[in-house]
Amino acid sequence: MLSAIKKNLTDSDWRINSPSPDFQDNSLSEIFDELIKIDDLEVVLERGAEKVLRVLNAYSVSIALMNETKDALDIKIICSRCGKREPRNIKSFKLGSGVAGLAAQKEQYVYVNDITKSPLFICKNGREKGSILAVPLIFNHEVVGVLSISFDFPESIAKPTPALTVLALIIAATVANSKLLDREKELAKLKSNLVATATHELRTPLTAVRGYLSMLKDGDAGILNSKQYLYLNKALSSTDRLVSLVEDLLSTLRIDEKKVVINTTNFDLSKVIENVIDNLRSKADQKKIHINYRKKAKIFVNADSNITYHILQNLLDNAIKYTPDRGRISFEVSKKSKIIVSLTDTGCGISTKDQKIIFDRFSRVANKLSTKAGGTGLGLFIAKNLAETQGGNIWVESIPDQGSTFYLSLPLASN
Repeated sequence: MLSAIKKNLTDSDWRINSPSPDFQDNSLSEIFDELIKIDDLEVVLERGAEKVLRVLNAYSVSIALMNETKDALDIKIICSRCGKREPRNIKSFKLGSGVAGLAAQKEQYVYVNDITKSPLFICKNGREKGSILAVPLIFNHEVVGVLSISFDFPESIAKPTPALTVLALIIAATVANSKLLDREKELAKLKSNLVATATHELRTPLTAVRGYLSMLKDGDAGILNSKQYLYLNKALSSTDRLVSLVEDLLSTLRIDEKKVVINTTNFDLSKVIENVIDNLRSKADQKKIHINYRKKAKIFVNADSNITYHILQNLLDNAIKYTPDRGRISFEVSKKSKIIVSLTDTGCGISTKDQKIIFDRFSRVANKLSTKAGGTGLGLFIAKNLAETQGGNIWVESIPDQGSTFYLSLPLASN
């Protein structure tokens, strides 16, 4: 939205016609670029007020923002030649009260050419002369605040210049943007809390359900006939998918909240690869997929062994899902500036377009095996973030209908 505003302003809008040397040396475009990069609203207001104070050689500049109920303005910043200061006697204006309150209510600038003769100027602070110009900060047809500029002498600036009008728009846009970001952060936090609560509440009963189903399968409640055994296996499979979903959601929350705990050690990567293959061997055998890994000498990396296991398990599980029956999957390990693990399959491949999004959360590629494969679309997102958290990376090379190769890089073992 802010970039659109900048694009629509003409070159003449950015020019500053003012006798002030500072105004000539600094363009509004540069001020805009500076302010929109700041996330902290207080800093945006302070920088904006300082810019106006300096370029207009004003006595003081204040910015007041509309409150939540939109019936008053709260003074957020006052800058004077003596520096930044806090509001003293008056910290807010009701709409229609004072110069700033009237400007907000009328949605147009208000000018008082002599503060000693106007009842509107209710915050004189001992000043015996001067003038004030209040400019409403309007963005998307809504008043978000008021910019008030005080001068030493009467009849200084009777109305906003084109340059000041654009500068007010810039401040209004950055204020609106900052408030929007704050709302988005609040919504994101609420969503995370909801997901965290739901997943934690699901985790315990699902674990119990899976435990009892496993006991039934093992014959702890008596011998099962073939039909009962079939139904039980389906129930176990569905429960495993739910458990996997809950774990993926919890992992995603830890990544978002930067709460992933990394226990970095030097360990033999070959053993981890072998353990991953052993764990998923039966799943590959069901599709008669051959997994090839020529074990080399011990290959030591400096990473978290449990996280590395989780990443490789995710990559191999995906390869099995998206490789047709009687396909092949192979592991290779090479040593460069980092250790590179490559996992190549003879699956359905990934288009160039889909390669750009497969590491995004909830992203799933549409192909002839995706419906049957299932999944949450979180696996590769989690794997890539976990790899980067421990100093590595994941990327892919693929040709549709020919297969894919996923690469995992890990730091070399220290010494």
